[in-house]
Amino acid sequence: MGIQLVFAVLFGGGQDWIADLAGFVTGFVLTTALVPGGLARLIAAVRNR
Repeated sequence: MGIQLVFAVLFGGGQDWIADLAGFVTGFVLTTALVPGGLARLIAAVRNR
């Protein structure tokens, strides 16, 4: 991801990086919910705050 962003800045890439970044963030958020026990840990962390 970082290498793609660097090449886009250096060589004038298009708007592709927006979709790449959105996909990365979506995958990261979904991983929290899909890991066994992940949703329960997330709820517990929110309640502890």
